[in-house]
Amino acid sequence: MFNSLEQKLNAWLLSGNARIEMYETLALLLENGVVLDKAIRDLYMIESNQGKKPKATRAMMLADLKQAVASGQSLSTALVRWAPSQEVALIKAGETTGQLAEALMECSKIILAKRAVKSAVQQGTAYPILLMVVFVILLYQISTKMVPQFARTTPEENWTGAAWLLAQIAHFVTNWGVHTLVVLALFGIWVTWSLPNMYRPKLRVWLDRIPPWSIYRALHGSTFLLNVSVMLKAGVRLQDVLIIMARTGSPWVKSRIGAALAGINSGQNLGQALYRTGYEFPERRLIDFLRAVSDQDGFDEHLAKFGERWLTKSVEKVKAAFNIIFVSALVFMGGLMILVLVAVYSLQEMARTAMGM
Repeated sequence: MFNSLEQKLNAWLLSGNARIEMYETLALLLENGVVLDKAIRDLYMIESNQGKKPKATRAMMLADLKQAVASGQSLSTALVRWAPSQEVALIKAGETTGQLAEALMECSKIILAKRAVKSAVQQGTAYPILLMVVFVILLYQISTKMVPQFARTTPEENWTGAAWLLAQIAHFVTNWGVHTLVVLALFGIWVTWSLPNMYRPKLRVWLDRIPPWSIYRALHGSTFLLNVSVMLKAGVRLQDVLIIMARTGSPWVKSRIGAALAGINSGQNLGQALYRTGYEFPERRLIDFLRAVSDQDGFDEHLAKFGERWLTKSVEKVKAAFNIIFVSALVFMGGLMILVLVAVYSLQEMARTAMGM
């Protein structure tokens, strides 16, 4: 049990960078005529520092692969415990077609595509969240300290304009601030849950057109085309590609891919199958492209080139959506600061007037 838990922990800790390095190095060795088991042994000696660090994560993975391949297992079978199913399926297809080195390099493409999408999300969410936290703290300080302090020198019933508006905001925060935060937190939890789990056709198709659901669709749609093209190029059947992607996807992804798979099994091509689902997944323009080229010769080659371009465009689109959110948060913050400055100036003028009288 301990060994199993240790292996699972190390598999979880194994980064995409580590797998990319392993795949690319193995591919290079294979292309230069080194047999697979020797290539893995050589890599193990490098990652374990000539056997001195056998407990290093990469060394443990390579030791497991070395033992499995030496006992007659295929590389794809050995990798089941260490890599996502899409990468395993690609490598299995490469073993079947005799193009293992090419399949290993294609695995790197998938990892890099996922990283680009993940990076866009991380960068896009960090600053808006930070700004909203600062916004909440600022509101709290204004409501509990600044407004009461000014109210002690100038009665609130005399406040007008920006000062009056600031007082109303302060009263709302004092009386309803906690309730509002709870409601917003619950709404945020529901939105987070709904992104991968809510897939009711009519409502979700409409929601997928607006943020944050449109961002979620763009993220998965951007990697969908590249994954399909890479796996088709490696020799995986289209039906098997979709089954693999659905198996590891969220309920939302499964519903979209499952509906497309049903159409393909009934004789439709990929473009037609995606169009007739009515889900507009991955995206309407992309579906139109697939309908145009699905029956053409060299479909997988066209798909690979278009997939890489589409991934770049999708990442840019996701970044643009997050930029809008960031700018909106800046506008809210700036508006509050301007309101505070105008209100303070107004209250100071009231205080001077009252003292002059």
